[in-house]
Amino acid sequence: MSLSFRPIVVLLCAVGLMAGCATSPPIELPIARQAIDSARNEGAQSYAPTELNQAISALEQAERLLDNGQQDQAVLSLQNATQLAISAKSSARTQRETQRQYQQQCEALTAQPRLDTLKAQLEHPQEKLVVQAPAPPQPAETTVATTTNNVSTKTVLVSEYRVGTGENLYAIAARPMIYGEGLLWPLIYRANRDQIKDPQQIFPGQTLSIPRNHSAEELESARETARQSGIFLP
Repeated sequence: MSLSFRPIVVLLCAVGLMAGCATSPPIELPIARQAIDSARNEGAQSYAPTELNQAISALEQAERLLDNGQQDQAVLSLQNATQLAISAKSSARTQRETQRQYQQQCEALTAQPRLDTLKAQLEHPQEKLVVQAPAPPQPAETTVATTTNNVSTKTVLVSEYRVGTGENLYAIAARPMIYGEGLLWPLIYRANRDQIKDPQQIFPGQTLSIPRNHSAEELESARETARQSGIFLP
């Protein structure tokens, strides 16, 4: 081989080696990204924010590992991100369906009395036809625990509370018949862990147990927990 061609051959070999060493992104990367996008489209940011945030964190960790050339660890993190995103999507879909069914039941309950009234009036045409709109739903308070008498008002404390539309634990705890203080919402959360997985996610129709007879230390501990969590605070 001519000496004049040897540098060119060496250069081509070096380029070939560099190209061979370049590593393509693992197939798990686009799969994880697609799973997270799908969870977002299902409303996971509203119905399953904890799982969605964990999936996003796992994806970001995997991207950092890929940048550092740690592909094996990155693949494990990407697989974890995909599973978390799938779980978030499933949770969001289930909770959306539960809320939809509840709304349908509420609509049916409010519509039936109106239909009964209309039917009765149609059977008696001599009476004036009047269709009344249903009264707005009010949260139900049940099971009286204690009664506090004031000079001009009487507040009935309850041991159970059914969640109304648009309410959260802070607003419920602030009600006079509950605790009269929003920062005590952790007491409700702890007593209902069997049905509340995320303190920011409660649904209309849930019946919550309201614990009573707390010590001063327990009350202050609940307030401190609420402050440290930052949830519901402006």
